[in-house]
Amino acid sequence: TPAGLVTVPIPACPPPSAGAWGVRVGLTPDTVVVELDNEEGRMLLHVLDARDPDAVCAGQLESYERRQRRVFP
Repeated sequence: TPAGLVTVPIPACPPPSAGAWGVRVGLTPDTVVVELDNEEGRMLLHVLDARDPDAVCAGQLESYERRQRRVFP
């Protein structure tokens, strides 16, 4: 599987929420947060399987909605 960089758009949220998301994503074994830019609304990730960037984005956004948005809106 080809590793690579994937840009994930992040919803408008306060900086503490974006930071918490970056920390949580960084705990995933196959994902490293390279850059988190709340002003530009994007997070750059290095993932072990970058064959389908759209699926990576969808998974990250779904995880944010399901796990974090209730705690850090």
